[in-house]
Amino acid sequence: MRTRSRFLPAAASLACALLLAAAPVVQAQDGTPAASPSPFCAVLTPDEIATTLGIVVSVTDSTDVDCTYQADVDSGAFLLVNVRHEDGTVADLKEFFADYADVTVGGRAAILAPDATLLFVGLDDGLFTIQLVGAPVEGIDAAAAITALAETALPRLGSIPLPTREPEPSEFPMPSFVGDPELVSLFPATLAGAPLEIQSLTGRELVESGDPEDMATVEAALAGFGKTIDDMSVAFGFAPDGSIVAIRVKGVDAPAILEQLLPLLLEGVEDPVQTPTTVAGKPVVKVTDGLDVDDANAQYLYPQGDVIWQVIAAEPLLTEAFTALP
Repeated sequence: MRTRSRFLPAAASLACALLLAAAPVVQAQDGTPAASPSPFCAVLTPDEIATTLGIVVSVTDSTDVDCTYQADVDSGAFLLVNVRHEDGTVADLKEFFADYADVTVGGRAAILAPDATLLFVGLDDGLFTIQLVGAPVEGIDAAAAITALAETALPRLGSIPLPTREPEPSEFPMPSFVGDPELVSLFPATLAGAPLEIQSLTGRELVESGDPEDMATVEAALAGFGKTIDDMSVAFGFAPDGSIVAIRVKGVDAPAILEQLLPLLLEGVEDPVQTPTTVAGKPVVKVTDGLDVDDANAQYLYPQGDVIWQVIAAEPLLTEAFTALP
């Protein structure tokens, strides 16, 4: 992501709650380097990731079995890379991810997500996993990049000490998100010619993955409209130069509940200023930070039907996004 840096933390925290819920100890951060990375982070260096994906990253979180590298969101970039060693086999995973492509990485069987954001490589003692949240710079092939990173990391795994694990249940532990397919169908397929990476959560799935204090605030707002968390869903769409977030509360007029859900969308905005305006013929609310004198970090909220849309993009992508929305 290259635009709207000040508002990226809120979108990033929501997206990471969705995409990294399978990694039990990984937490979304603001890109601040970790004080003392674990030995597992020797599997890849930040420079190797930056060279491969075109975005500068630093280690922000790690454990004995995983390492998270993240761009500084204040720089205007949005990218998070998580690498981990986990239990399971490629054969087991293929039952859950039938649309993943069979590939070979470093001579080992692997499967790759259709959007190249998730790669599982089979090991003798489990799986080596690389997950991308965000996108590399324009012009870099994500599939080739994630594969190259795995090929660099695999030879180093044997020299990294791993803790002895308790036996896992026979059932594969990764959650499968139900999401809201109807909400996802409202998103444009592409932005600026690039595929839009779309993920979705039901409200219940968001509660299980999100911050308990934030979720309690959301549930209280829903109760005021006679709704519960089961009536809510969220979806996220990310392209290299823009993002779209949607919050849906079934059966509730979006303009009526907008104010109650603003804290979820405007996290990190110190002095929000709302200005009604029009983009692509649609009435929207332009939100700026009163501390941002050049108005460079505006975002746009569009309550329509029972969906609140949040668009973070610069022109001409901004107009393209709103033209494509319902």
